Amino acid sequence: MSTAWTFEVSLNQSQGSQAGLCLDLVGTDSGSAVRLLEALGSFEAFEQGVAKLKADLNKELDRCLQEASDLAAQADPGGQHEEPPVDPEAIWAIMEDLNEEDFGVYFNGLDEQKRREVAEFVLTQVNMFKGKGPVFAARYDNETALLH
Repeated sequence: MSTAWTFEVSLNQSQGSQAGLCLDLVGTDSGSAVRLLEALGSFEAFEQGVAKLKADLNKELDRCLQEASDLAAQADPGGQHEEPPVDPEAIWAIMEDLNEEDFGVYFNGLDEQKRREVAEFVLTQVNMFKGKGPVFAARYDNETALLH
């Protein structure tokens, strides 16, 4: 059974605790909530908290992908699955053939180090006046190494 989740921002003004912005992850079916960010006193502090949460989440998801890859390799010791390309130029060649939605999904599915290597290749070697180069440059976030 799949649970849908939403993020809820609230202003905590309860007695005995610091007033501030909070961020909760709430199960839409169950109503259960997990507090992700405690009462942060300013919008700037909240914004910094969200940025740190994003970075931590990306690192944890990268770790989960690596763990899943390792488990899949153990389950298929004969190597029946095709290894993804490791060369940034080969990855870029694949990305150029994808539609814009799949383009971002494919790139963001790579581990962070590989995303940074591909980004360096694209931003230093690819023509920025035609093809997907300008799309990549406009959507790439150097801080998170993700396409938005």
